[in-house]
Amino acid sequence: ILVYRLNRLKDLYWCGGSLISDRYVLTAAHCVNSLNADYELQSVRLGEWDLESEEDCNDIEECNDPPLSVGVEKVIPHADFSMLTTYNDIALVKLNESVTFTEFMSPVCLPVAEPVKTLDTDGLRFMAAGWGNTEHKNDTTRK
Repeated sequence: ILVYRLNRLKDLYWCGGSLISDRYVLTAAHCVNSLNADYELQSVRLGEWDLESEEDCNDIEECNDPPLSVGVEKVIPHADFSMLTTYNDIALVKLNESVTFTEFMSPVCLPVAEPVKTLDTDGLRFMAAGWGNTEHKNDTTRK
């Protein structure tokens, strides 16, 4: 989850992202490129599942490790991102330190199979699901 600071007073959880290496998170460019001057991207909270509980146990005996907050070194939106059309709505967030992978915090699996790697995606639209507003325009607290 991307953590924003409002007027240096309050932390807000707004957008999601996916850990793709020990230093990079993949997110939407609109989450990092159109920030109001009052908001500052403060950190990334890794390993979070439920914002309303300290421990993420999901009714099982073993709980997840506590979430890890890591500072942001750099934000890299797609060079051709357009807020007007939301085309190329993708960005990288470089963390200010490497993270150690655990059973509960590891990079997403990216496709490596030849049919996927060679698929002509020109003109296709893709969508990702995760944190954000529900169909009722309410924020979700669980991933």
